[in-house]
Amino acid sequence: MYDRLFHRPLKRTLDFLDGAARHNVLDRKNALAGVQWSILSVFGAATGRVETARFLAGQGRFEDAFALLLAEIRSGGPLRADAVLEYQRFSMWLAKAGYLVEIQRHLKALREAGVAEADEFLVDIWAQRAVLDPANIDFIREFLEKRRKDSVEGQALWLLFMIGEEPARLKALYQKLLARGNDKLLNDYLGVLARVDPELCRNTIRQRARELKPNALPLAADLVLRGDPAAVPGFPGKRAKAFADRFAADCLWLRDILSDVTRRIAVVGNSTIETGSGKGLEIDAHDLVIRFNLAAVPSHAQVDYGSKTDLLVCNYSELRKLVGRASAPLIVTGKDWEAFTVQKGAAFQVSEGGVRMATPPYEVRQRLNKAFRGTASSGIQILAMLAEWRGGLTNVDTYGFSMVDQIGANPTSANYFRASRPSANHNWKGEAAVLGALRRGDAIESVLDDVAQSRYQNQWMTYETVKPLRIRLEGDHSHYHCGSAAVTRSLLHHLAPVGVVVEDGDYDIMVMNGEGTMHSGGVGFHRKMKALGSAVDAGKAAYLVNSVWQDNPGDYDEVLRGLKGIHVREVLSRDDLAKRHGISARVYPDLSYLAPLKAPVNMIDHKDSIVLTDFYSKEFTAFVKLTRAEALKYPFVDMMAMTWDDLVATLKTSKLLITGRHHAVYAACRAEIPFVVFGGNTHKIEGIFKSANVEIPLCASRAEIPKMISWAKKNRAVYTELFTWMKSHKNWSL
Repeated sequence: MYDRLFHRPLKRTLDFLDGAARHNVLDRKNALAGVQWSILSVFGAATGRVETARFLAGQGRFEDAFALLLAEIRSGGPLRADAVLEYQRFSMWLAKAGYLVEIQRHLKALREAGVAEADEFLVDIWAQRAVLDPANIDFIREFLEKRRKDSVEGQALWLLFMIGEEPARLKALYQKLLARGNDKLLNDYLGVLARVDPELCRNTIRQRARELKPNALPLAADLVLRGDPAAVPGFPGKRAKAFADRFAADCLWLRDILSDVTRRIAVVGNSTIETGSGKGLEIDAHDLVIRFNLAAVPSHAQVDYGSKTDLLVCNYSELRKLVGRASAPLIVTGKDWEAFTVQKGAAFQVSEGGVRMATPPYEVRQRLNKAFRGTASSGIQILAMLAEWRGGLTNVDTYGFSMVDQIGANPTSANYFRASRPSANHNWKGEAAVLGALRRGDAIESVLDDVAQSRYQNQWMTYETVKPLRIRLEGDHSHYHCGSAAVTRSLLHHLAPVGVVVEDGDYDIMVMNGEGTMHSGGVGFHRKMKALGSAVDAGKAAYLVNSVWQDNPGDYDEVLRGLKGIHVREVLSRDDLAKRHGISARVYPDLSYLAPLKAPVNMIDHKDSIVLTDFYSKEFTAFVKLTRAEALKYPFVDMMAMTWDDLVATLKTSKLLITGRHHAVYAACRAEIPFVVFGGNTHKIEGIFKSANVEIPLCASRAEIPKMISWAKKNRAVYTELFTWMKSHKNWSL
C-alpha cells in the first residue's frame, strides 16, 4: 500500500525532474537544471549529470561537462565515483588535443572539490603526454612525499629523470620509494643507474639478484654488465647478453654508414605534403632511404613517396608488430628505451631474425627533450642525429616533413598512408623552428633557446570545437542472449576511455563486433565485411574485434589488410586468418568474460547441483533444449531470460554446468565451476581450449553426458588451468 500511494509517484516525479534537467542543460539552461538536480539529491536519487556530461563532451562542450561532473562530485551522490572517472577521461581527451594549460586548471578545480586523486591524474597526463617542464619539478618532488599508486610513482620518477633531475636527488627518491614497498620500480631504477651511476647499478644487481630475471633487465643495464661479465654471475642472461652485444655493434654500424657524407640520404616523413608531387623516383634514387613506422609503402602512394626503404624508424611500442615482418634495419625511438626497456621479448625476436637494431644517441635525445620541454618526435631525432654526425645536413634531403600540419585551426591527417588524427604529443612549433634551422644549415643551438614555451601551443583545434574520438560500434547482438549483451556492455566499458560511442555517420573509428558471425561466408559475414569496407574506403580507422573466423572466402582480403586491428577470441581463428588470408590477428578471450559485473537481481541458488543450458543441433541447425528424462533431472538455465550478472551468480551456486553454449562456457569460467560442453557450429569452443593449452574433451553425444560428468569431477585441475589463463587477460583495448 505504501509503495502504491507514495514511493511510485515520487519516483515518477523524480524521473520527470531528471529528464527535464537533462533537456535544460542541452538547451544551455544550466541554472534551472542545477535546481532540478539539487531536488533529486535531497531525496538521495541518482541524477543524470554524468551521462549528460559525457554527451556534452562528445559535442565539444567541455566547460559545461566539467561543471556537471563537479556538481555531482560535490553533492556526494551515488554517482560520485563515476563522475571522478569521467573527469579524468575528459582531462585526458583535452590533453591529447594539446590543451595542457586547460586540463591543469580543471584538475586544480577537482583537487579543490576534495578529490585526492586529482594530483595523480595530473602526473599521469604529464607522463602520457611527455610534459618535461622543469617548472614542475618541485610539484613532483612534493607529490612523491605521500604514498601513491605504484604506476603513478613510476611515472613521476620517469618525468624527473627526463626533465634532468640531479642524479643524487633522483637516486635518493628511487631508494626511498623502493624502501617503502614499490618493488615495481626496481627495473626502472637499474636503468636510471646505468645512466647516472654504472658502478651502483652493478652492485644493486648483485645485491638483489634473486629478485631479478637475467633476461629481463633494462637494455642499459645489460650494456653496463656486458663489459664485465664476471661482475655479477648469471647477469645478463645468455639471450640478453647476445642482444646487447648485437645492439652495441649495430649502433656503431649505424653511425659509420650515416656519418659518410658522400652518401645521399632521403629522410621521408609521413606528412601528406608530398601527395601529388610525383617525387617517388627522386626519393628512391638516394643511396639510403629512411622511413618511419611503415614496413612497406602502399602501392598507390609510391609515385609520390617511393618504395625503397634502407632504414626503418619505429617507436618501441611498434616492435611487437614488426616481429617476422621487419627486414630493413631498425632505429628504435621513444621514452629513453635503453633505460626504460619494454617489449624486450619482441626486440629479441626481431634482432634474432637478423634485423639490425639501434637507437639515436642518448645525448642528442636529451638535448632535444630539454629544449622542447617534451620528447622530440622520431623525425626530428633522426635529423638532429644526422646533423650531429655529418656536421649539418650535407647530402641529406627531407620529404614529407611539415611539423605544423598537425596543429592549427585546420590540421591535416598526420599520415599520407592512412587517416589519423594529428598528434599533440610533441612540441610541433618548436620542432618546425629546429627543422628550419637544419634546412638553412644553421646549428640547432641557434633556435633551441626560443622553442621551450611553444610546448603549450600545440593545439590542433580551437578549445570551443575540440571533440573526443567518435566511435561507431557495430555488431550489437544484445537481443540474442545475456552473453551477447555482456559483450556489448564490455565493449562500451572498455571503449569509454577512448571516446564517445555515436550512432550517426560522423565518426572517426568503426569497431565491428564479429562475435559468432564470421564463418562459412554467411550472410552476416558479408554484411559486416561490407560495413568495414565502407569505413576503410571512407578513410576511417576500422577494427574487427571479439570475433570467430572460420572457412571464409577471400572476397574481402583487401579490406582485412586495411583494418587498423583484428582481435579474435581464440587461436584457431587466428590461424585460419593467417593460413587462408595472410592476415595477422591478436587473441583475446570473448569480451563477455571481461564485462564488469554488477550485483545480481534475480540469481537462483541451485544449492551445488548440476545445471544445463540448451545445445546446438546440427540436425536442426539451431539451438534446442534437451527434453529426455536424463536431461530433465537437471535444472535448466535460460540465457535468454536472465542477465549476465544473474547467470554468473547463479552458476557460482552450482556444482557443474552442462552446455552447448559458447558464452555459457565463459560464464562458467567467470564463476570458476567445471563444465561439460558440446561442440557448436564453429571451432570457437575448441579454440578456447587450444588457446589456453588445456585438454578438455568435447561431449560427442547425449549418451556420453554421465561419462563426461565423471571426467569433469576427476579433472578439476585442468579447469583451474583454464581459469588461470582467462584471468591473465585483465583488460582489453583497441
